Amino acid sequence: MQDRGAAGVTFSLRRGVEQLGSSLGS
Repeated sequence: MQDRGAAGVTFSLRRGVEQLGSSLGS
């Protein structure tokens, strides 16, 4: 369960970073 939670958090963080990079890139 902990691993699953960590994976979700990492996914969310990674997605947020990707969106930020896209916004800055644009």
